Amino acid sequence: MIRHGLSGIYAGISTAFHSLYDREILKSYTPSKPTIVVGNLSYGGTGKTPVTKELIRYFLSKGLKVAVISRSYKGEIKNPTLVDVTKLDASRWGDEAFMIAKEFPKISVVVGARKVDCVKWAEANLSCDVIIVDDGLQHRALKGHFYLVLLDISKPIKDYRWAPLGTLRESHLGLERADALVLTKINWADPETRWWISNHRGNLLAYELRYLPGEIVTLDGQSSEETFSDKGVLVSGIGSPESFKKLVTSVVKHNTLSEVTFPDHHIYNKQEISQLEETAKQINALIFTTSKDAVKIKPLASDLSLWREVKLQTQLQGKEKLHAQLDEVLRKFNL
Repeated sequence: MIRHGLSGIYAGISTAFHSLYDREILKSYTPSKPTIVVGNLSYGGTGKTPVTKELIRYFLSKGLKVAVISRSYKGEIKNPTLVDVTKLDASRWGDEAFMIAKEFPKISVVVGARKVDCVKWAEANLSCDVIIVDDGLQHRALKGHFYLVLLDISKPIKDYRWAPLGTLRESHLGLERADALVLTKINWADPETRWWISNHRGNLLAYELRYLPGEIVTLDGQSSEETFSDKGVLVSGIGSPESFKKLVTSVVKHNTLSEVTFPDHHIYNKQEISQLEETAKQINALIFTTSKDAVKIKPLASDLSLWREVKLQTQLQGKEKLHAQLDEVLRKFNL
């Protein structure tokens, strides 16, 4: 009953908040550069990072200068700041911002407490052609030019209730701000969730994102050919650990597989990593982790030979139509 009451309170606050912007009582800032917003309706991992990477690759292929707006861990970096992977580690910049900046050294990644301030800072200080805002759907102080909303189709239908009963932080009415949808983890689709989405998507184009296991590497980045071990331990601090388990078990075969999960964006400490390594040695197991976790674990690991990073590979179906939609936005800015 308490959770039902809290969900009702959350729903009321969220609805009132968005109503203030919908009725233009509160004003939004529209950037001078084409701004693509990637977001979702719910808490937890829906696949925003892989979709953001897909957008980065496309814009870079067109020769455009890209800026990505993200948020530092727990908003500790208040003022807009350009991510420099040589100065601070992932625990300060934020795991996703750090990972993107490291993977795409030619782009600019800006973090700060308020995304609208980061966008204004990027416009004033960077020679960027296009701006991508990660997790920006609920940031109503900013009005983007194209909204790409992600829905995790693998989640059970009960998750599409208001938090804390489910994981929704905004109702399906948030889809009215979307220009297109991406249905993520389509290969693990839940039939009831597919039905819920089809009832609420309206005429929006919906692209499908398939999750596939990518390369398995050591934390030093060396390719690992091992796909079998008597024992394995999965370690993750992400929004959707169940997706990571499905990914690993589809390619790595074990007689015994155990899991150790931490909260999303967890900041590891030396003691936790040492304990995990000691446990793995005792049971003669390898430790498998995500790319997002690997950037935080590597500086703390004492025995890198125990660790394996399982890279995520994705396939976006219908990307040509999405590119055409993005090109239409760019043409308005003569790009």
